[in-house]
Amino acid sequence: MTLPKQHTDRSYGGVTLTAFRVVTGSFKAIARRLWLYALVYSIVVAYATVSAVHNLRSDVVSQATAPTWGDIIHCVVVLVLLFVTGVALYGRIASLLGAGAERLMSYMIRSLKVHLFNIALAVVVMALAVGAWIAVAKLDYLWIIYAVVLVAWLLLLPYIYVCVSYLVKGGRLRRLVFSGYREGLRHYGFIFITWLLTCITTSIVSLIVCLPMLVLLTALGTAVGGAMLGDPLNLPDYFYPLMYAVATVTYLILTAVVTYAVCVYYYMSGAIDTRTEERRKLKVESRSSVES
Repeated sequence: MTLPKQHTDRSYGGVTLTAFRVVTGSFKAIARRLWLYALVYSIVVAYATVSAVHNLRSDVVSQATAPTWGDIIHCVVVLVLLFVTGVALYGRIASLLGAGAERLMSYMIRSLKVHLFNIALAVVVMALAVGAWIAVAKLDYLWIIYAVVLVAWLLLLPYIYVCVSYLVKGGRLRRLVFSGYREGLRHYGFIFITWLLTCITTSIVSLIVCLPMLVLLTALGTAVGGAMLGDPLNLPDYFYPLMYAVATVTYLILTAVVTYAVCVYYYMSGAIDTRTEERRKLKVESRSSVES
């Protein structure tokens, strides 16, 4: 699969359109290399979703209070499977964007590091948010958690550039964490607008794709609401198998949306690198002209 050069277009619309053309124009090649990873990931995410919905329904109907050790072990196993399959999926996507320049395992290792890095950032942000809420010590001030998370997300937005650059092109993660973040801050407006356009596009497509799943969730919620009022649950025996099948297909389609988003950020990082290189050359040329 041959991809166009990263600096084909450095505008907001150009980056998103280039990614769209790559994903649609090379869809068969991408699907042929990605389908197994996407399918396994979709099966695991669908199981996690249906399991969570089923447990929530059971807890609401039976008014259960504390989870058992079996529930905790099951939750840990599902989280580990989600993590492993997510690492594999993003590593495979990165190998496609990297045009097979390295061994697949190299992309997998970088995907693992990026996932661990993002988890560490999320833990730090949530610790700060909860700490700020506890410092105020008022339940009415729960909005403080949302405010801290929002501000932290806006401040950490340049790490989209850092993570995609490291995931696809490699290098030292420690160097990218600091120098890459500073470089991302210089292009914060470009990153923010590209991210916003991508979010709007992917959200609309994801909402359409998720409509069948939302219909099933609405039916389940209505049945549970009736059961809480004393009515029979009235769910057919095939309801959960049907929900699992629909969820698997839904998440499988959504992996194409994820691939598109990663592709957008890949071309965005290439545009930033090109701008940085051009600025560096201009500085060198201006310095040389002054010295001469």
